[in-house]
Amino acid sequence: MANLAHWDEGGRPYGSSIAYANYPSRINDGIKDFSGNTNNDTAWSSASEKLPQWAAVVFRRPASVNRIAVYWGRVGDWATSRRFRVECWTQKGWKRVAALQRSEPERMTEAAFDPVTCEAVRLHQGVGNGPEATPDRMCVAELEAHGAFIHGPEVDHLRIRDALREEWEGNYREMRRPITREVLARIDRKARPKSLTGPIGRAEMEKARRNITSTQWAKSLSEKIIADANWWMEKDDGFIYDMIPPENPRAISPSYERGCPIHGGGRRCMRTNTALPYRWQCAEGGEWWYNGAKVRNPATGQLVEVRDDGDGWTSPPGFANPGTTYHFQSAWRYYVLSKLFFHPYEQTIPSDDAYTGGTAITQLAHAYAITGDERYAHKAGVMLNRLAEVYRFYNGTVDEQRPLTRGYLVQVSWEEWPIHDCLAAYDLIAEVMLRDRTLLDFFRSKGDCDYNGDGKVNFEDLRHNIHHNLFGYMCEWLHRAMSIQTGDYIVREGLVLAAVGAMLDNRELVEEAIDGPFGLATNLTNNTFRDGKWWYDSPGYSVGCITGMSLERMFSARQLNLLNDRRLRTREAVEFARNVDCDGRLPGIGDTGGGDSRIKVLNPFVPCRHEEFAHLHTGDRAYLARHLALSGGDVDRIRDRYADWMLLFHGEAGRDLTGATGGVALTPQAGGTVAGPDVAFGDAPGWGYIKDVSRAACEGTWSATWRIGNEDRTGIRLTMLGDRGREIITGRGEGYGFFGKSPLDAYVLARSPAKGETTVYVAVLEPFQGHPFIRSVEPLTVSGGVGAKVCVDGRTDYLFRKTEEVLACASEIDGRRVEFDAAFARITLHDSGKRELHLIQGSYLKFGEEVLQGPAIPRGRVEAVHLTDDSLTVSLSSGEGLAEGDLIVFRNPACICNSSAGVKTVERLDANRLKVGLSLSLNLSEGVVQSVEGDAFTSDTCMTKLKVCPGLFDGKAVYVNGVRRGVLKTATEGRFAFADPSAGAGLKAGDRFLVCDLDVGDEVEGMRSADLTLPQVCG
Repeated sequence: MANLAHWDEGGRPYGSSIAYANYPSRINDGIKDFSGNTNNDTAWSSASEKLPQWAAVVFRRPASVNRIAVYWGRVGDWATSRRFRVECWTQKGWKRVAALQRSEPERMTEAAFDPVTCEAVRLHQGVGNGPEATPDRMCVAELEAHGAFIHGPEVDHLRIRDALREEWEGNYREMRRPITREVLARIDRKARPKSLTGPIGRAEMEKARRNITSTQWAKSLSEKIIADANWWMEKDDGFIYDMIPPENPRAISPSYERGCPIHGGGRRCMRTNTALPYRWQCAEGGEWWYNGAKVRNPATGQLVEVRDDGDGWTSPPGFANPGTTYHFQSAWRYYVLSKLFFHPYEQTIPSDDAYTGGTAITQLAHAYAITGDERYAHKAGVMLNRLAEVYRFYNGTVDEQRPLTRGYLVQVSWEEWPIHDCLAAYDLIAEVMLRDRTLLDFFRSKGDCDYNGDGKVNFEDLRHNIHHNLFGYMCEWLHRAMSIQTGDYIVREGLVLAAVGAMLDNRELVEEAIDGPFGLATNLTNNTFRDGKWWYDSPGYSVGCITGMSLERMFSARQLNLLNDRRLRTREAVEFARNVDCDGRLPGIGDTGGGDSRIKVLNPFVPCRHEEFAHLHTGDRAYLARHLALSGGDVDRIRDRYADWMLLFHGEAGRDLTGATGGVALTPQAGGTVAGPDVAFGDAPGWGYIKDVSRAACEGTWSATWRIGNEDRTGIRLTMLGDRGREIITGRGEGYGFFGKSPLDAYVLARSPAKGETTVYVAVLEPFQGHPFIRSVEPLTVSGGVGAKVCVDGRTDYLFRKTEEVLACASEIDGRRVEFDAAFARITLHDSGKRELHLIQGSYLKFGEEVLQGPAIPRGRVEAVHLTDDSLTVSLSSGEGLAEGDLIVFRNPACICNSSAGVKTVERLDANRLKVGLSLSLNLSEGVVQSVEGDAFTSDTCMTKLKVCPGLFDGKAVYVNGVRRGVLKTATEGRFAFADPSAGAGLKAGDRFLVCDLDVGDEVEGMRSADLTLPQVCG
């Protein structure tokens, strides 16, 4: 009997949910035999969630079915559901025709039953009945239904589709109901907050108006805001109302991972605008995609009609990624909502008929703040109130893998953007909105707007709709997401929840955001290293996690003074970000697209705005000084190009990359990538994305030069000294855009064979304008260390570094002996005869007869640790003491790395004892004890920096409820073992613990330097 479910028979597949790109189209595509141990491109897979899951196929015509066969996906072993039932859709809905149970994995499962007349068939898996390895997931490679079609009209597949969606939504809402009920109660308990408590108050409005009248940059920025807002002023309220659809957005782009059906690519490869309903254009080939479009199959040349009635269109064989579902209709809804309330992921086509400006809700609110014209506030009120009517009925995007944390509007990690934008806009317009009679009358004309159900329609209904139906459900998502997520997601969500609580004057929300079990205090402490680096390897995320958006969110809750909460490590994180992003060019490590895109547009002044932004938030004038230096003192010119609304309201008036490796003889590699000649481009992470590889053995000095723009513009040259076995590798790596078609950057890698625990690289980085200025770099022979001779016009620098544990290092300059006992040393000989000697952390530097004595280095040990004020009692054994501004290094042989901190305060207790206040938070990590196991305890508190840096806590002291309990022998993510088994006595589940960065007995060493300038020698 025929397989009635096959795609060629007109069957339409549906899945309860989706795991990333494992599309439901694979349920009936006919592919059921595949090699390997994974089903990434051959099977449908649901998300992993504690909900019923199903795989269904709706027939083209009614059918008589008496047997099904299901071929399971594969992840290692066959992903056979352990318990499921077979159901058929009849006139009365779903009818169970078979129930099956399997204790062992199998490739295929069959079920026969009495013939049933039906319009669809599905496999239904109850909660937790999936494969043993992944019980909350369902994975189907192929569902076959055998029987025969019978006479009758075509099946209304939309009716069955909608029933499936309604069933899933009901299950989803029921699962969330306890959280939703509690969060809404918190919102409703504080019903009347003040307005203008967010990032823009009355003082900031006046400052913006002064800036507009006195500076060109502010005038230009305000004109852009007003122009965007005026586009909406020309539209009636009904136009705005109709732009916010009641249907789900469901997809952030037609295909998040696969780009264009013909040209492939990835995200940001399609474009549209608000005046092109449900239509998309490929940015590469210019083809138009929409329901009913006729496109030519690139393989066969035949015309194919695109059919997308809301479920997406699945590309047939012959297209770039056959079997991929493209969501043209639902992605366009997402695009429109994003233009109104945050920003689109895909590109915008310029058009006078479309809205192509900035985020509409913020532009309207800012226009009101600038002008005081309440008509702008009215239009913003229409947008907000309409969104509040439909927001709780959305279920976000479905083309990604994590529905439990999926937002109402957006996918897993971005819902906080519209939350913040709506919140900040409402804070500005609330006073006008809640007395706007025209607004109330408009929504009364649209239907029932007794939102609070008290039988009356008044301004309390508008307030209830915004607070309860909009911000209430936004907070429900924040609460749900923070309990599941990690990484930068949870930081942004915590910051926005704090801002919501602050602006709604709701202390319960603020306390949850900061001190809750998934709050900012725990997460920023446990995910940020002591120098302010976020736990990710990617500098892009490390920088982005705290600058820009995160600082903006903190500023939105400025009355909470989050910037000065030591547990949040804000200042350290800002300082790290500024050091890494000092020139607007983030190192290309990991997912660093932000830095890549700034390079591509040759944006040399990007750091200027960030410097000023950091200064606004921290008050540190060092940031402002760097901003002035980077802008050449012409602040207005830079602001005119890069300022945003934050500077308008808070500021005071006031490139492709190419490289060359010089004369090194490089041998091209025959194909492949840096990952290997047999690894194709894009097949492996990291090195697999650098192609056009050449290699050279280079034990001598070599250099590589990169330039931005033409020969007369800025460049940087790297000169590296050689070493035995050194290999130089060059290649080109691409950034974002169409796969295989992006601009390529030049990469140079230096590799050395492993020599024990460390490998030494000696290099000089030379930024220049026009042409390099260093004439030569040569190695120096140094016993106990390394050195380099650097010649520039007018002088020669001799640089030394101690690398071995010896009493003194020695070298020679022009026949004169050099001897030093220091971490670093420098000797500079000027052509005029002047000499400079400099050392860091050492006792002396001798050059011939000339001697530079180093200062006495303060050394000692920690006597006591004071957690309450991040201070220590230090006993000194040498040196003249410590002073404010000093840098201290702390050493403990039981720890894998040293700690360092700046000195904030010093109080002398007696001749050799000091109380030293530190710039460093002593709280290395904190959490809650989950269970106690003899000499160890467990914790499920997120501690990702321990995950990525094993051994980081070894040798550190643990405090429980403020009392020191003992030192850790070993610590892994989730389990902490004491060196002394008795230290765990009395611990119990629920105790709060803290891992202290420093401990009694740690060695203390203050950093010192010295320099000496000797005048020209007279003949």
